[in-house]
Amino acid sequence: RLWWVLGRKRIIQAWLKRMGGGGAMGEIFDVGCGSGGNLATLSAFGRVCGIEVSEPLADMARRRGIAALVKTGDLHGLDMGVRADVLTLFDVLEHIEDEPKFLAGVRALGRREHDLLISVPACPALYSRHDELLNHYRRYDRRQLIEVLGKAGYVAQDCRYFMTFLFPVAVAARAWEGLRSLCGHPSDTINIGHVDGVAGTLMQKALAAESRMGFSVRFPVGLWLFAWARSADSAAGEP
Repeated sequence: RLWWVLGRKRIIQAWLKRMGGGGAMGEIFDVGCGSGGNLATLSAFGRVCGIEVSEPLADMARRRGIAALVKTGDLHGLDMGVRADVLTLFDVLEHIEDEPKFLAGVRALGRREHDLLISVPACPALYSRHDELLNHYRRYDRRQLIEVLGKAGYVAQDCRYFMTFLFPVAVAARAWEGLRSLCGHPSDTINIGHVDGVAGTLMQKALAAESRMGFSVRFPVGLWLFAWARSADSAAGEP
């Protein structure tokens, strides 16, 4: 029910419609699926499987009864029975210290020609105590994410910022956290973004608007960065 969770689902739907033209997309693997919050959204576009490092979260995802399969374990050598046509990574890569090794494992799960849809927190200048508490190693800008994907054997097809309308709110919040820390009161709790009432509704509507506008207007900055990439084999010769 969190406004940003609902908003992210709208954005994911918009991306997948753009990627697949609204049709079925085959085998979809959600890497780092957590408790399975995005499985229903993904299942509208193909046969969805989940991969999750935490067994308790993976079990929650299985109990939803949506995924054809949810597996845990090391990505390298993980046998899913089939290869993915589409791989998704939603707010996962920022938690990984060794990006090249992790992305190599992700890429090995896909067919020779496959698509990747990824989201990460944006704007490195906003990295703060909030990120540390969430076990984030980094935040990304557009050029950095495209470069990371390129080194992993992907060719970016599109890369766009979202959560732009709320960017000033986040800047103010991080500035306040920084001031409190300088005064000897660093934050020790994670703010998951729970907002009640009218404010929460307005935030949800803001993200809904961005999901509709985001492909006709290229936002110059935002709190979220989404990228659609193709394996280099399938993208050979494309810009």
